[in-house]
Amino acid sequence: MTKTLSVEEFRALGLLQEVNRKVLHPMGLALSVECEDGVAVRFGQVIDCRDDPEGFRYDELSQVKLSFARDLFEAKRKHREAKLGWHVQPGHAEEKPSTQ
Repeated sequence: MTKTLSVEEFRALGLLQEVNRKVLHPMGLALSVECEDGVAVRFGQVIDCRDDPEGFRYDELSQVKLSFARDLFEAKRKHREAKLGWHVQPGHAEEKPSTQ
């Protein structure tokens, strides 16, 4: 059986913040979540502000969530680099493997 994370756990672990901060915000996009009684229950729409030159940014980043996400990221680094030769999968054959 495949294990899954709830949307709330994904948010609480700082993964939503990191996906938005590192991937989507620089492109003018943001993944939203829908909450019920203050708990994230499902992923919402991808908000599109690509026509805004600055796009999105957080007024304040949660340092706790940053730490959670960095810890999860680093926990896999050594094993993936040893086993696969990279930590983040290269996107193109000519791209050098990333260790970040």
